[in-house]
Amino acid sequence: MSGKRQLSILSCFQNNQLPKKVARSEDTVEEAVEETVEEVEEAVEETGENPLETEKRRGLCGAATYRCSFKKEWSTRWPFITMGTTSSFYWCSVCRQENSCAHQGVRDISRHVEGKGHRAKEQPLNSVSSIAQFYVPETSVGGMSVQEAKTRRAEVKVAVAMVQHNVPFAVADHFSPLYKECFRDSPTAQGFKSASTKTTCIINEAVAPHFKKELVMKMRENPFTLVTDGSNDTGLAKMNPLTVRIFDTYKVVHRCQKFNLSQNVEGKWQYLHPCPCHIIHNTAKHAGQRFMEISGFDPEDLTVDVGYWFKGSTNRKGYLAEFCEFHESDYFKSLNEKQPRFRRLVDAISNPLTEVYLLFYQATLPVFTILNLLLQRERSSIFQLHGEMTKFIKKLCARFMKPATLNRLLEAGDITPQEVQLFQQAALAFLVRAVEYGINKLPLKEALLRHTRFVDVQQRTECGVEDALYFIDRFQELLPFHGLEEQDKVCEEFLECQLMDIPMPQDPTTFNVEEFWGSMSSIKCKVTGLCQFGRLTKIAQLVLVLPHSNADAERVFSMVGLNKTKTRNSLALDGTLSSIMTVKMAGLEPNCFRWEPPTPVLKASKTATNTYNKKH
Repeated sequence: MSGKRQLSILSCFQNNQLPKKVARSEDTVEEAVEETVEEVEEAVEETGENPLETEKRRGLCGAATYRCSFKKEWSTRWPFITMGTTSSFYWCSVCRQENSCAHQGVRDISRHVEGKGHRAKEQPLNSVSSIAQFYVPETSVGGMSVQEAKTRRAEVKVAVAMVQHNVPFAVADHFSPLYKECFRDSPTAQGFKSASTKTTCIINEAVAPHFKKELVMKMRENPFTLVTDGSNDTGLAKMNPLTVRIFDTYKVVHRCQKFNLSQNVEGKWQYLHPCPCHIIHNTAKHAGQRFMEISGFDPEDLTVDVGYWFKGSTNRKGYLAEFCEFHESDYFKSLNEKQPRFRRLVDAISNPLTEVYLLFYQATLPVFTILNLLLQRERSSIFQLHGEMTKFIKKLCARFMKPATLNRLLEAGDITPQEVQLFQQAALAFLVRAVEYGINKLPLKEALLRHTRFVDVQQRTECGVEDALYFIDRFQELLPFHGLEEQDKVCEEFLECQLMDIPMPQDPTTFNVEEFWGSMSSIKCKVTGLCQFGRLTKIAQLVLVLPHSNADAERVFSMVGLNKTKTRNSLALDGTLSSIMTVKMAGLEPNCFRWEPPTPVLKASKTATNTYNKKH
């Protein structure tokens, strides 16, 4: 017997223990010992440890001596293996049978899994789809598992944040691998799969339709106005954004509905209102043209010439950069001095009357800009419109210029009496043309604007109930208060409103009229428990949604310029660009990350790509 064999036999009998398979006769003793020795030798080859040299760890040695128990981690390795009737057996769901694992434990299971019988039964099961995909856990969100809903929520919120901050959708191609790399322990980040195509589809097919549907539901319950404008570009595609003004709880909100009106609007317009903001601009333009026809001075050309003059010198551009930095403005690059602009600039600066012309514009243009700033406000200002337009005309009529500069230049001999007379004629022509154009174009005779004053809390005591009744007669379908009894109740509410003690801030211009009428709709009568100013607030809210200018549509053009850039010039007006404008004007700022997408949006985002591809 070899040394290795003797070593194995000694290891079996080192504790004076016989092998488990004890022979009943002397003839079979050697066979039993040989079988036991073979098993011990296999164990030595697998572990690489010498039983005699290894420190004694157990009282008895060998797989035949100790029974192995089933361990839970085996089910993790083989999902179809579970514990049997006892801990010494395991159940194979593929073979539908119970086997023992008491001999060698995990080796018994691996030997069974690698066997031909198990593999033959496992092969047809791999070709059958699992029923788990049709199983919906009890804790589900809109038919999705909780983890899937979290992943969809992350994809939607990232897409909305990209729209709100003008981030190109191409950046989304890097988000999925970036999140997986940065947040390896997050199942939401590992399941995030939203590249540029899917992000575009989520905005077009899930988020934008949600906000449009939400807007339509509000428009069915509250009065609204539509504001539109056409872009002044010369390209093939012309933008005609349609924005909606609607009173939402405590304020008037502006929403973008769509681009490019291609169908005629059915029904009669209740009220058509020209844009005073454009009229004021055109008034200054026509007045300036009349001034230029007489004097030959054009302030726009002078401004352009001054800007282009800085091209010729690095020092001049440095001084201009410091000047612009001080005033927080930018300057543009110009042409060289060889062009006619420089010669015109020299002539203008050398002319003493240039100072007089500029002083005239400096004294006159604030009359236009102050009213224009009012018309560009986002808050409703229609109740101030008629009074401010009247003041505008009166200021132009009363405008005069102190002759101190003219007299100084005339006495110094820098200008002649003929030039003084020419300037006076040009200034008079400017004011006359401005007054004529303003009176003809501004809606000064519009009765609706005169009756809106009752909405202003500061002017409510100067108004009568006939101002509120005017809107009942004008908008009969929207304000169903035509009966005598209803009009009497409107009169009572109007008188109670006039007698109310309303605290005003130190600066009356900061008073929020929209918020005031929004809170008035929630005041209850202490006796009846009904809304105390229900009819009057409906009239006031209708007045507040009437636009005072077309500035809302102009803001849409500014947003378009921030999104449709040279590197992002393929946005379709009736597609992605329209959806982007809808989301941006949904009022999610300044904290867009706090917006929670509802369950219908999460469900729509799941099939957004497929739906978008079918439509296109």
